[in-house]
Amino acid sequence: MPLSEAVASVGWRSAMMASAGVTLVLAACVWLWVRNDPSERGYASHAHPEALNNSGISPRHSLKLVVSERDTWLLFFAGGLLAAPVLTFAGLWGVPYLVQVYGLERSHAAVFTTTMLLGFAVGGPLLGALSDRIGRRKLRYLGATLVHAFAWVLFLLIDDLSVSALYLLFAVIGFSAGGLIIGFAFSREVNHPGAAGTVGGVVNMALKRCAADAGAVTLIQRFGSAANLNVHLHCLVLDGVYRRTEGEPIFDEARAPANDELKGLLNQIVARLMKMLTRTGPLVEEQGMT
Repeated sequence: MPLSEAVASVGWRSAMMASAGVTLVLAACVWLWVRNDPSERGYASHAHPEALNNSGISPRHSLKLVVSERDTWLLFFAGGLLAAPVLTFAGLWGVPYLVQVYGLERSHAAVFTTTMLLGFAVGGPLLGALSDRIGRRKLRYLGATLVHAFAWVLFLLIDDLSVSALYLLFAVIGFSAGGLIIGFAFSREVNHPGAAGTVGGVVNMALKRCAADAGAVTLIQRFGSAANLNVHLHCLVLDGVYRRTEGEPIFDEARAPANDELKGLLNQIVARLMKMLTRTGPLVEEQGMT
């Protein structure tokens, strides 16, 4: 159930308490049954023999080995660029976008972004298992990346997608983004076996480093200058984003848009608003008129 639906049904306090309770139960299950290595349960260990023989490798030397490997950085940026669009869209501006462009209710729009995140959660284990079974990681990783990019292109360039097409497209976007899990195994295999933990941390860092934080403040005003009912918004939006470097926030200012870019954006907004108003009923399209 999307969080917005839960909040609307039982209130935010009960929804948060239920979420916290489920998380606590899952954490207890992990603590009781999950082990660091299968050998602790009597099964064969997944650890590479050379990693066990080189268990005394220093963290500094391990980090040096990892960052000096070219493939580490290719996998670093590949994973970050796969995850960042999904996490940013589903977690930040996906719902407002669907509300404004497709005229959806917020709760309905939240179901679409939840579909993307569910595909993300399912795609990782399945694509990872497929890669382990077949063994050809490069082909699987490249295929997932190309499908992911193509699905985003379809979503951004095709207007007036049907509800079923949106569900399918969001599921494909999330599922293919799960291919980033292959990058973790791939990065371990192209680096020294004794640096498996270090390379996992470096590649995983891309998921946060490729993200940035925006900011905005909105005030809802319900009346106009004549004290008439005129609900509108006053917005203060950052012209840029914040990113963190060694814990310190750094502001990256966005460049000023060119006139042609503003004209193109205005034309696109007008065209999409006209289509939305025609689809929802306030405007009636007459024959020969666009």
